[in-house]
Amino acid sequence: MLRTRNSHHFAFTMLLASMTPFHAHADDDVFEISVEASAGMTADSNVGVSDLDQNTGEGDIAAIFGAKLNLEAQPAARLVLRANYEFSQTEHQDFNAFDLQTHRGSAEAEYDFKAVKAGVLYNYVHARLGGDGFLDYQQFSPYISRLVGKRLFLRGAYAFTDKNFLSDNARDATGHAGQIDAFIFLDGLSRYVILGGELGGEDALDDQFDANKLGFKARFIQRLGMLGGESKLRAGLKFDRKDFTSITESIGEEREDEVFSADARIETPVYGPVAINLGYEYRDRASNLPSADFDEHVGEIKLVISY
Repeated sequence: MLRTRNSHHFAFTMLLASMTPFHAHADDDVFEISVEASAGMTADSNVGVSDLDQNTGEGDIAAIFGAKLNLEAQPAARLVLRANYEFSQTEHQDFNAFDLQTHRGSAEAEYDFKAVKAGVLYNYVHARLGGDGFLDYQQFSPYISRLVGKRLFLRGAYAFTDKNFLSDNARDATGHAGQIDAFIFLDGLSRYVILGGELGGEDALDDQFDANKLGFKARFIQRLGMLGGESKLRAGLKFDRKDFTSITESIGEEREDEVFSADARIETPVYGPVAINLGYEYRDRASNLPSADFDEHVGEIKLVISY
């Protein structure tokens, strides 16, 4: 299942990186590269594609594979450039039509003006469903951020998005949103809380998919020394509401969606660069469109190798 909220994962990862002292690997101290590969299994209680309002009503297990490449350069004292690429593949045991392959790329430039940091972030996602082209997603997001004292980091952003559904052009849409995140440090980067909100809307090719959107999130991160390495525990809650502004033909009224999700994940070192990653997520989808009204449990286990 493709969740376009994954595009915000890039912003979150880069935001955290921008707060961490820069450690370069190259001799000239201006360049850093990291890579990651992963493989494992996932179990989903209701296989489907939320972006197409489709679900099977049945569960399945799937093999999952992934790879990431992160680049960071500091060509000037106050300028940081970042680029990322991520590949993921899901192979279901029974529901092969829902096998999902995604290619995610991002580029970012950030400048430190001392009073604030300002930057621009570009995300791109190409997704294939069942072997066929499914979705091209782009996001352009200028932002500003500021560290307030030693315990609070604030980030505000505007996001323009463009969705191109390769199998259902009626859902093609552009969107605008305002975003704000607050990082509250309880023990530096070893323990902190993230609170965030988003307000915006989408204008689709077919008016019945036009919608106003509202979202809130809260996340807790704890880093622990374990088995000779560093373990990372993450837990979060998220609420999203989408109010459609035109009549949905199949139900004869304006559609309303609410999604509440809760998740927890822990990554623990096993040996050297190898770690085991365990995750669980629960989603409660409430909608007056029957095909979008269901709950879901997703569990995941994978081995991760990072350099």
